[in-house]
Amino acid sequence: MPRADAMSRERVFISGSMVNLRETASPKATVVKQVPIGTACVIEEKAGSGWWRLGCGDSQGWAKAELLSAERPTLEPFLALAGDSKQPLKARFDAALRASALEPGHADARLLLWSLFLEQERVQLERLLTEETRRPPLLHVSVACKGEGETRTCLESAL
Repeated sequence: MPRADAMSRERVFISGSMVNLRETASPKATVVKQVPIGTACVIEEKAGSGWWRLGCGDSQGWAKAELLSAERPTLEPFLALAGDSKQPLKARFDAALRASALEPGHADARLLLWSLFLEQERVQLERLLTEETRRPPLLHVSVACKGEGETRTCLESAL
C-alpha cells in the first residue's frame, strides 16, 4: 500500500522518448534507469538547476524538468507535428520518434518515423555531396628537386 506522503506528492509523466534517471542532478552523473515516455512518476525534490528527483516505480533518480509534463503524453499531438511539413525536419522526426515510443504498434506513427528518417538521411547525403563539390581537388605530387635554387622552378613545373 502506498505511503500517505507519497500519495500527496505531485505526479508527473515522462515526456521524452526515453529519459535517464541519474544518481545526482547532473548530465554527467551515472544513469540509474532509463524510463520510457508516458511513465507516471512522483516528484520527490526540485533543485534550482532545473533537475527534479523522481520516484518512478521502484526506481529513484534525477531528471531534467523539461523532459516531464503534468499530463500523460498522448499520440495525437505528436502525429500532428510529425505530419506538418511546415515544421523543421528535426522537430518532425523527434515527434514521430516520441509517437512510436508512446505506442510502438501504431502503424501511422511507425510509417511517419520511417519516412522522416529516410528524409533526414537524404538531406544529410545531399549536404555531404554539396560540400564535396565545393572542396578544391586534392593534388598529390611527387617531385624530386635538387639544390636550393631549383626548388621553386621544380615546384612550378610540377603544378
